[in-house]
Amino acid sequence: MRCRCRSSLSVFWPDYQEPNMPDIDVSIYLPPLKLLKNITDRMKTMSNYVMVAANMSGELQLKIEADDVTATTFFRELQNHIFDTSTAADESRDSSTMYEVRIDIRKLGQILQGQHFNPTKAICSESLTLLPTS
Repeated sequence: MRCRCRSSLSVFWPDYQEPNMPDIDVSIYLPPLKLLKNITDRMKTMSNYVMVAANMSGELQLKIEADDVTATTFFRELQNHIFDTSTAADESRDSSTMYEVRIDIRKLGQILQGQHFNPTKAICSESLTLLPTS
């Protein structure tokens, strides 16, 4: 008996265009999502927002600030992801410059729920360019 499976959703992929993305200033492979989920769950009890900072030297930081406490988790020796070789060759950028973004910690927790899908790699990319909101 032969079975041929085809997703009905694949028919619609040509209808979607990839959005224009700004140049990425830093892109880094994340540590295991389960570990990040555990850390953000603990931070969530102390703050509503988390600062995620990364650089092209393989460093990632998760930081919360509250009235009583400031807590930072450091990850080092992570791999960086290079999307475009022309930006990788840009020698005017300092690889130790930290780019950071402030994120609602509950929304980050929802994203990290994806660890149930058991991804092999996850990438965090940050850009100083703001995306237009239409």
